[in-house]
Amino acid sequence: MSSCRLPPRAAAPGIGIAVSLLLLFPAYGLAAPRDPGAELQKLQFGRGPAPLKGALVGGFGAAQAGTTWFGGTRWDAVDGRYEAIQDSCWTFDSGVGSDFDFSNPDVDPFKDTSLHARMEGWIGYDNSYGGENPYFRRLDGTADWETTPCVGSSAGLGGSWSWWAGVLAGEADALCYAAGQGYGNGWNIAIEQVFVATPGVATLLTFDYAMEMEPGFDYAYAEVDTGGGDFEVVWTNTGNASGTVNRNLTPGIDYPQTGSSLTVRFRASADGAYSDEDGLNATTCGALAIDDVTLSGGVTYSDGFEADAGGWALSSPVAGQGGDWSNIVHLDDLPPQILTCSCGLEDSVLVFEDIGIGGHGLFQDNLAASPWIDLTGTGFQGSPGKVLRTDIYAELPLLNYIFAQMAVQWYPEVCPETGGLITSPWTSSGFVYYFGGVPACPSGVNPFTINFSGIAGLHAERIRMALGMLSYCRFFGNCSGITNSTPWYDNAKFGFYGTPGSPFLETRETELPQDSWPTNGTLRLDATGRVDAGIVKGDSSPEPLTALGDTLIVRGALSGAEVYVQFAVDPGPG
Repeated sequence: MSSCRLPPRAAAPGIGIAVSLLLLFPAYGLAAPRDPGAELQKLQFGRGPAPLKGALVGGFGAAQAGTTWFGGTRWDAVDGRYEAIQDSCWTFDSGVGSDFDFSNPDVDPFKDTSLHARMEGWIGYDNSYGGENPYFRRLDGTADWETTPCVGSSAGLGGSWSWWAGVLAGEADALCYAAGQGYGNGWNIAIEQVFVATPGVATLLTFDYAMEMEPGFDYAYAEVDTGGGDFEVVWTNTGNASGTVNRNLTPGIDYPQTGSSLTVRFRASADGAYSDEDGLNATTCGALAIDDVTLSGGVTYSDGFEADAGGWALSSPVAGQGGDWSNIVHLDDLPPQILTCSCGLEDSVLVFEDIGIGGHGLFQDNLAASPWIDLTGTGFQGSPGKVLRTDIYAELPLLNYIFAQMAVQWYPEVCPETGGLITSPWTSSGFVYYFGGVPACPSGVNPFTINFSGIAGLHAERIRMALGMLSYCRFFGNCSGITNSTPWYDNAKFGFYGTPGSPFLETRETELPQDSWPTNGTLRLDATGRVDAGIVKGDSSPEPLTALGDTLIVRGALSGAEVYVQFAVDPGPG
């Protein structure tokens, strides 16, 4: 059994600087798989922690004095879910909350059943999987539309009714879409119908369409399956377009030569960014409308959907390209660590190895989410300090373009568009990590640590962490194509510090205390410095600074790193 190492509570550090970072692009936020225009504009690489001397703060953060840790797994019968335990950590070898029960609705339905369905209560997420999406349906162009109708004659199609892949304005508000009516990130949604076909007879497929999707990254498709289960694309388009498609289906190629079954599918597929969901590609009528479908030749069919659905139905969900490969594996069943020093990992660890290739696929973007931490019930709601900590073994050369990723999620979060309460999206520190490209093992007394203070919701009632990996190999021509089973995770936990309800202020580098002039008045490099604290005017914190001893956490940047300072505040007169 692994031991859950809980180091002594650290003394409060002074201002520190995070380790060297290779900053290639502006910060990226964790999301579903993103296209190069979205992913790589948002990407930051972090080499990962160097050996620690004392504690790091900022981008890799350190626990402050009085940090209380949560981890481990217990069943909460009241809430009907697994939750974390105070003063513990996740070792991934306790057996509690680990199972192969794939009937759990939270488990990816396409996950390989030889892997764990749950791992000490952790649930895997394939960010390339669109999930069950109901928003491809037959709609009337005269009803249900708070804004512009996107079907029928209003969209340049026939009659009043069409099939439409998109969310209405009210639905978009409930989903917290930044740009309202339209479509979302990571969509892979389709309708289909199976036809009885006369084999060997050429057939003409005709349909009208209107679409509005991100050019070059999001696509509409018409696909056919002649009975073997493999769909053939017979039409595709991207961007803002409409018109009539006439496509001849040839026996033996995209029409049955001998069989009597033909499945036709219309599909809308979006990547992980630039849609109405994030507001980066606002549309009026995204993603796709289909009308007046006709088949003539070996199949006879024609319908404009004015009377009913015309026999079409929502397709079953499609597996994500990356897959969920989260699993618990004993160290004896993994390749030996090539570090000469002890890595500190014990027994079983959390891994994300695609067992089909023995490493990581080009599209893998994989997380595993911990059980929730109940902040309300444990009295830590409003704690300003939040820090993630885990042991890791990683062999991630930069030219492999395989990275470790970490994130947090919390409830409640306020939707900025509607003011409604939602569960936050998965949110990162702004970095993915490759640990300098050499075998690395931040663990034991020097574990990998990220400070999420100022990132995670200050007044969250519950919060959870996620560990994972992702591949960017497909975006880089110089990618080695080499991969392995790392990163491996062990002894994970999430900590809180600071007085709950303390005021919180986010500030800039220029507002941090700074060495303004040597104390002896000289300009000598060896002169003793003097720190003058700047004056913060106004009150941008959730609660006013009202009492001596209120805790203020200042978050800013110094030499490209994040810095966290905690000190007592005397508001003084006025």
